[in-house]
Amino acid sequence: MKTILILASLALILNCTQNKKVDSLPLNNIHKKPRESYITNTEARKKFVEIFQSPQITKNIKLFYSAMWKLGDEYPEEMLIQIHKAALLGDYGQTLTATKERQYKVRAVEIIRPYLDKKFESEIGLDRIITFNEFYYHSRNYLGQLSFGESINKKGGEGDFSIGVGASMHALSLDQDNKCKEAQHFAKKSRNAWFSTTKESRKTLNTNPFYIAALAITGKRKEAQKLFNNELKKTDDWKLLKRWYSQFNPKYLQCSFQAH
Repeated sequence: MKTILILASLALILNCTQNKKVDSLPLNNIHKKPRESYITNTEARKKFVEIFQSPQITKNIKLFYSAMWKLGDEYPEEMLIQIHKAALLGDYGQTLTATKERQYKVRAVEIIRPYLDKKFESEIGLDRIITFNEFYYHSRNYLGQLSFGESINKKGGEGDFSIGVGASMHALSLDQDNKCKEAQHFAKKSRNAWFSTTKESRKTLNTNPFYIAALAITGKRKEAQKLFNNELKKTDDWKLLKRWYSQFNPKYLQCSFQAH
Protein backbone atom coordinates (compact mmCIF):
# COMPACT_ATOMS: atom_id res chain seq x y z
CA MET A 1 0.00 0.00 0.00
CA LYS A 2 1.27 3.44 -0.72
CA THR A 3 0.03 4.66 2.60
CA ILE A 4 0.15 2.34 5.54
CA LEU A 5 -3.00 0.35 5.18
CA ILE A 6 -4.57 2.11 7.85
CA LEU A 7 -7.02 2.33 7.95
CA ALA A 8 -6.21 -0.55 8.33
CA SER A 9 -8.95 1.88 8.63
CA LEU A 10 -7.36 4.32 7.20
CA ALA A 11 -6.33 3.06 3.93
CA LEU A 12 -9.71 1.96 5.04
CA ILE A 13 -11.81 4.35 3.11
CA LEU A 14 -9.57 7.07 1.74
CA ASN A 15 -11.78 7.41 -1.30
CA CYS A 16 -14.69 8.34 0.96
CA THR A 17 -13.03 11.67 1.66
CA GLN A 18 -14.70 13.61 -1.09
CA ASN A 19 -16.48 16.91 -1.27
CA LYS A 20 -20.11 15.77 -1.42
CA LYS A 21 -23.32 17.28 -0.15
CA VAL A 22 -24.52 14.74 2.39
CA ASP A 23 -26.94 16.53 4.70
CA SER A 24 -29.98 15.17 2.89
CA LEU A 25 -28.92 11.50 2.79
CA PRO A 26 -31.61 9.17 4.19
CA LEU A 27 -30.64 7.07 7.21
CA ASN A 28 -30.41 3.84 5.20
CA ASN A 29 -27.64 5.49 3.15
CA ILE A 30 -25.80 6.77 6.20
CA HIS A 31 -22.77 4.59 5.44
CA LYS A 32 -22.24 6.61 2.25
CA LYS A 33 -21.52 9.81 4.14
CA PRO A 34 -17.87 10.81 3.67
CA ARG A 35 -15.82 10.74 6.81
CA GLU A 36 -15.24 14.48 7.04
CA SER A 37 -19.00 15.09 7.28
CA TYR A 38 -18.82 13.90 10.90
CA ILE A 39 -16.56 16.84 11.82
CA THR A 40 -18.70 19.70 13.11
CA ASN A 41 -16.18 22.56 13.07
CA THR A 42 -15.98 23.99 9.55
CA GLU A 43 -12.34 25.03 9.78
CA ALA A 44 -11.35 21.67 11.27
CA ARG A 45 -13.19 19.86 8.48
CA LYS A 46 -11.39 21.92 5.85
CA LYS A 47 -7.96 21.19 7.35
CA PHE A 48 -8.81 17.49 7.68
CA VAL A 49 -9.74 17.23 4.01
CA GLU A 50 -6.60 19.13 2.98
CA ILE A 51 -4.45 16.57 4.82
CA PHE A 52 -6.16 13.61 3.14
CA GLN A 53 -6.02 15.23 -0.28
CA SER A 54 -2.26 15.87 -0.09
CA PRO A 55 -0.27 12.97 -1.59
CA GLN A 56 2.92 14.49 -0.18
CA ILE A 57 1.50 13.94 3.30
CA THR A 58 -0.45 10.68 2.94
CA LYS A 59 2.44 8.86 1.21
CA ASN A 60 4.73 9.58 4.15
CA ILE A 61 3.43 7.98 7.34
CA LYS A 62 5.57 10.21 9.56
CA LEU A 63 4.22 13.38 7.95
CA PHE A 64 0.70 11.94 7.97
CA TYR A 65 0.91 11.09 11.66
CA SER A 66 2.46 14.46 12.55
CA ALA A 67 -0.15 16.44 10.61
CA MET A 68 -3.07 14.58 12.17
CA TRP A 69 -1.57 14.75 15.67
CA LYS A 70 -1.21 18.52 15.33
CA LEU A 71 -4.79 18.82 14.07
CA GLY A 72 -6.00 16.65 16.96
CA ASP A 73 -4.30 18.91 19.49
CA GLU A 74 -5.91 21.92 17.83
CA TYR A 75 -9.42 20.42 17.89
CA PRO A 76 -9.66 18.09 20.91
CA GLU A 77 -13.46 18.23 20.81
CA GLU A 78 -13.67 16.61 17.36
CA MET A 79 -14.05 12.87 17.91
CA LEU A 80 -13.31 11.73 14.37
CA ILE A 81 -10.06 13.69 14.29
CA GLN A 82 -9.05 12.13 17.61
CA ILE A 83 -9.74 8.65 16.23
CA HIS A 84 -7.60 9.32 13.16
CA LYS A 85 -4.90 10.80 15.35
CA ALA A 86 -4.85 7.61 17.43
CA ALA A 87 -4.98 5.32 14.38
CA LEU A 88 -2.03 7.04 12.75
CA LEU A 89 -0.11 6.90 16.02
CA GLY A 90 -0.55 3.12 16.07
CA ASP A 91 0.32 2.83 12.38
CA TYR A 92 3.41 4.97 12.80
CA GLY A 93 4.50 2.60 15.57
CA GLN A 94 4.69 -0.12 12.93
CA THR A 95 7.67 1.69 11.40
CA LEU A 96 9.60 1.45 14.68
CA THR A 97 10.93 -1.44 16.78
CA ALA A 98 8.54 -4.14 17.99
CA THR A 99 8.73 -2.74 21.54
CA LYS A 100 7.96 0.80 20.38
CA GLU A 101 5.14 -0.50 18.20
CA ARG A 102 3.47 -2.12 21.21
CA GLN A 103 3.84 1.09 23.22
CA TYR A 104 2.37 3.25 20.45
CA LYS A 105 -0.54 0.88 19.96
CA VAL A 106 -1.31 0.84 23.68
CA ARG A 107 -1.44 4.64 23.60
CA ALA A 108 -3.64 4.58 20.48
CA VAL A 109 -6.11 2.28 22.22
CA GLU A 110 -6.15 4.52 25.29
CA ILE A 111 -7.18 7.46 23.10
CA ILE A 112 -9.90 5.51 21.29
CA ARG A 113 -11.42 3.60 24.22
CA PRO A 114 -13.49 6.48 25.72
CA TYR A 115 -15.33 6.90 22.41
CA LEU A 116 -16.63 3.32 22.29
CA ASP A 117 -19.57 4.23 24.52
CA LYS A 118 -20.55 7.21 22.40
CA LYS A 119 -24.08 7.20 21.02
CA PHE A 120 -23.53 7.08 17.27
CA GLU A 121 -25.99 8.34 14.70
CA SER A 122 -26.09 4.91 13.08
CA GLU A 123 -24.61 1.47 13.79
CA ILE A 124 -23.30 1.38 10.22
CA GLY A 125 -22.13 4.99 10.04
CA LEU A 126 -18.54 5.52 8.96
CA ASP A 127 -17.67 7.24 12.23
CA ARG A 128 -18.62 4.13 14.24
CA ILE A 129 -16.96 1.74 11.77
CA ILE A 130 -13.66 3.64 11.88
CA THR A 131 -13.75 3.93 15.68
CA PHE A 132 -14.33 0.23 16.38
CA ASN A 133 -12.16 -0.98 13.51
CA GLU A 134 -9.18 0.99 14.79
CA PHE A 135 -9.84 -0.09 18.38
CA TYR A 136 -9.87 -3.79 17.49
CA TYR A 137 -6.89 -3.52 15.17
CA HIS A 138 -4.56 -1.64 17.49
CA SER A 139 -5.61 -3.71 20.51
CA ARG A 140 -4.75 -6.78 18.40
CA ASN A 141 -8.21 -8.26 18.89
CA TYR A 142 -8.41 -9.60 15.37
CA LEU A 143 -11.30 -11.99 15.98
CA GLY A 144 -13.21 -9.03 17.41
CA GLN A 145 -12.38 -7.02 14.30
CA LEU A 146 -13.58 -9.85 12.06
CA SER A 147 -16.82 -10.30 14.01
CA PHE A 148 -17.40 -6.55 13.97
CA GLY A 149 -17.05 -6.47 10.18
CA GLU A 150 -19.46 -9.37 9.77
CA SER A 151 -22.03 -7.65 12.01
CA ILE A 152 -21.73 -4.47 9.95
CA ASN A 153 -22.31 -6.39 6.71
CA LYS A 154 -25.40 -8.07 8.18
CA LYS A 155 -26.82 -4.64 8.98
CA GLY A 156 -26.25 -3.41 5.42
CA GLY A 157 -23.04 -1.49 6.03
CA GLU A 158 -19.52 -1.85 4.69
CA GLY A 159 -17.64 -4.28 6.91
CA ASP A 160 -15.42 -6.00 4.37
CA PHE A 161 -12.30 -4.04 5.29
CA SER A 162 -12.62 -5.11 8.93
CA ILE A 163 -13.15 -8.72 7.85
CA GLY A 164 -10.23 -8.63 5.42
CA VAL A 165 -7.77 -7.31 7.99
CA GLY A 166 -9.07 -9.18 11.06
CA ALA A 167 -9.34 -12.57 9.37
CA SER A 168 -5.89 -12.26 7.80
CA MET A 169 -4.20 -11.27 11.05
CA HIS A 170 -5.94 -14.08 12.95
CA ALA A 171 -4.87 -16.52 10.24
CA LEU A 172 -1.27 -15.34 10.72
CA SER A 173 -1.44 -16.07 14.46
CA LEU A 174 -2.81 -19.55 13.74
CA ASP A 175 -0.04 -20.07 11.18
CA GLN A 176 2.54 -19.33 13.88
CA ASP A 177 0.99 -22.14 15.95
CA ASN A 178 0.95 -24.44 12.90
CA LYS A 179 -2.84 -24.72 13.09
CA CYS A 180 -3.14 -24.80 9.35
CA LYS A 181 -6.69 -26.01 8.86
CA GLU A 182 -8.00 -23.18 11.02
CA ALA A 183 -5.58 -20.69 9.47
CA GLN A 184 -6.80 -21.58 5.99
CA HIS A 185 -10.41 -21.15 7.07
CA PHE A 186 -9.80 -17.58 8.24
CA ALA A 187 -7.49 -16.76 5.34
CA LYS A 188 -10.29 -17.73 2.96
CA LYS A 189 -12.62 -15.34 4.80
CA SER A 190 -10.04 -12.59 4.30
CA ARG A 191 -9.61 -13.31 0.59
CA ASN A 192 -13.36 -13.31 0.02
CA ALA A 193 -13.70 -9.99 1.83
CA TRP A 194 -11.02 -8.30 -0.27
CA PHE A 195 -12.60 -9.59 -3.45
CA SER A 196 -16.08 -8.42 -2.48
CA THR A 197 -15.19 -4.92 -1.32
CA THR A 198 -15.49 -2.20 -3.95
CA LYS A 199 -12.78 -0.20 -2.18
CA GLU A 200 -9.92 -2.32 -3.51
CA SER A 201 -8.71 -2.08 -7.10
CA ARG A 202 -6.65 -4.92 -8.52
CA LYS A 203 -3.51 -2.79 -8.25
CA THR A 204 -4.22 -2.00 -4.61
CA LEU A 205 -4.80 -5.68 -3.81
CA ASN A 206 -1.42 -6.55 -5.30
CA THR A 207 0.30 -4.42 -2.64
CA ASN A 208 -2.06 -5.31 0.22
CA PRO A 209 -0.05 -7.38 2.76
CA PHE A 210 -3.20 -8.77 4.42
CA TYR A 211 -4.42 -10.06 1.05
CA ILE A 212 -0.98 -11.43 0.13
CA ALA A 213 -0.76 -13.44 3.36
CA ALA A 214 -4.31 -14.76 2.94
CA LEU A 215 -3.53 -15.72 -0.64
CA ALA A 216 -0.45 -17.69 0.46
CA ILE A 217 -2.18 -19.53 3.31
CA THR A 218 -5.05 -20.58 1.04
CA GLY A 219 -2.73 -22.35 -1.39
CA LYS A 220 -1.50 -19.62 -3.73
CA ARG A 221 1.99 -19.37 -2.25
CA LYS A 222 3.88 -18.82 -5.51
CA GLU A 223 1.47 -16.14 -6.67
CA ALA A 224 1.61 -14.49 -3.25
CA GLN A 225 5.41 -14.59 -3.15
CA LYS A 226 5.55 -12.95 -6.55
CA LEU A 227 3.28 -10.14 -5.35
CA PHE A 228 5.35 -9.72 -2.19
CA ASN A 229 8.66 -9.56 -4.08
CA ASN A 230 7.58 -7.66 -7.19
CA GLU A 231 4.80 -5.40 -5.93
CA LEU A 232 4.87 -4.84 -2.17
CA LYS A 233 8.65 -4.35 -2.03
CA LYS A 234 8.35 -1.55 -4.59
CA THR A 235 5.86 0.55 -2.64
CA ASP A 236 6.79 3.97 -1.25
CA ASP A 237 6.74 2.83 2.37
CA TRP A 238 8.67 -0.45 2.00
CA LYS A 239 11.83 0.79 3.70
CA LEU A 240 9.92 2.28 6.61
CA LEU A 241 7.74 -0.80 7.10
CA LYS A 242 10.18 -3.55 6.16
CA ARG A 243 10.19 -5.08 9.66
CA TRP A 244 6.41 -4.99 9.96
CA TYR A 245 5.84 -6.28 6.41
CA SER A 246 8.10 -9.29 7.03
CA GLN A 247 5.33 -11.09 8.95
CA PHE A 248 3.35 -11.30 5.70
CA ASN A 249 6.19 -12.83 3.65
CA PRO A 250 4.85 -16.12 2.21
CA LYS A 251 8.20 -17.87 2.60
CA TYR A 252 7.85 -17.60 6.38
CA LEU A 253 4.24 -18.83 6.50
CA GLN A 254 4.39 -22.53 7.30
CA CYS A 255 0.76 -23.19 6.39
CA SER A 256 1.39 -21.87 2.87
CA PHE A 257 3.45 -25.00 2.22
CA GLN A 258 0.65 -27.28 3.40
CA ALA A 259 -2.31 -25.73 1.61
CA HIS A 260 -3.93 -27.62 -1.23
